[in-house]
Amino acid sequence: SLSTHNLAKVTFGHKGSLLTKFFVAFGNWTFIVNIIQIFADVAPQIINNWFNLSSNSFLTSRWFAVVIALILIFPWILVKNISALEKLSVLCLGFAIFIFTVLTMNGIKAINDNEINEDVIYFVTSPYDIFLGLPTISWCWSLQFNAIPIYLTINPEQNR
Repeated sequence: SLSTHNLAKVTFGHKGSLLTKFFVAFGNWTFIVNIIQIFADVAPQIINNWFNLSSNSFLTSRWFAVVIALILIFPWILVKNISALEKLSVLCLGFAIFIFTVLTMNGIKAINDNEINEDVIYFVTSPYDIFLGLPTISWCWSLQFNAIPIYLTINPEQNR
């Protein structure tokens, strides 16, 4: 069958296939971690604003947001055939456009309010900051491993 790790096995042998499986699993895991990080950053503030809860409440904590994110994402992880997520992809595209719009509006507001950071850090030296940035970097990097499996699940008759 055509897959990323089978392609690596043909090209690099058994060790290459194992290494590729590891990187695919690691990349997909960091993808999930990144989504949960973003949700845990945004959800407590939204809950706090909508329900006027104390910022010390468990319902406005990152732990609660992580639990909710795990509950919401768990059914999607179990899907074996990506074509089952076609309708969901429209919703995800809407969320992506919403996040991009919010980021753009916040950037414009920061420019108007002259709240732009004057300093630039060229090299991050804190191991903790590097660790926090890994999921985002590997998320972008891991998308390539999903291209072949996604292509294989597309129904050619339905997508003409």
